[in-house]
Amino acid sequence: NKDIDLVAKMLIFFENLGVRESDISFTIDYRHGDVENIVKDIVGIIGNHKFRLNKTDRNKFPSVHAQIGGKIFRIFLEKFIYKSLVDIKNDKELRRAWLRGYFSAEGCVAYHSTEKYLAHIDFAYNPQKEVWLRDYCIELLRLENIDKIKIRHEEHNGQIIITNWENYYRLWKIGMFDGCKRKKDKFNTIIKNVNIGCYLEDDFRKKLFRGVNQYKLAKILNTYQASISNMMNGTNRNMWPSVEQVMKLCELKHIDMEVMKKRIQKIRFGTLTHMEVTDELINDIFKIKEGSLSF
Repeated sequence: NKDIDLVAKMLIFFENLGVRESDISFTIDYRHGDVENIVKDIVGIIGNHKFRLNKTDRNKFPSVHAQIGGKIFRIFLEKFIYKSLVDIKNDKELRRAWLRGYFSAEGCVAYHSTEKYLAHIDFAYNPQKEVWLRDYCIELLRLENIDKIKIRHEEHNGQIIITNWENYYRLWKIGMFDGCKRKKDKFNTIIKNVNIGCYLEDDFRKKLFRGVNQYKLAKILNTYQASISNMMNGTNRNMWPSVEQVMKLCELKHIDMEVMKKRIQKIRFGTLTHMEVTDELINDIFKIKEGSLSF
């Protein structure tokens, strides 16, 4: 795996199962770069082991391959996993930990860098051998109220595909992205940049915008006069004030932030996903935009 922090976690897991250092063979695959520095960085994360070095064009980034020998251990591990599945499913903490681990190893945050939107979250599986794994994962996701799940089942490619910001928020709340630093950082960057709009109570919104110079306010809020007009009128033409703009309005109008939060009736992620407003959701998104909370 190129995520060396995951290799470190797996080594702890195998150590707790009684696997010895002599049972594991380590290979560092690399494409280019200073080998000594690559090894030094890896040792800093997983400790010093007897590494075999393999220069290859197949790997864009340095990765660690750890192989455990022994037919008896393989049989034991397989039975251990299968015997654990029912207990994992029925225990909320274990269920979420399992999903977090599966996503860390086989999950993807699919982001369209050109169009700048989060297309989906997915888990990969082997369509030839892991249909049971796919079905088990979907069963666990549904127990966590994750819906809008699609399956892409091709001869050499299997994916469990999750869409909709309501689902992404639920995934974050159960710690889905916490297992792999690279994937967590990627999701944090996306959520901090996504537009989150706020629909305000009519009377409060009218009072908030009353008597303002639309051109001056547009400049302050980094938008256009037409957008300010739509905000004032409460139209649905993608012109709800963003969380950042709401915070700026609080500052300009000397309104307590907690008062403002109470006047928000709807939340919209991007241009499509509307979410039911709760105190928890409101507090989370404001903390994210303030930079005091990471997804």
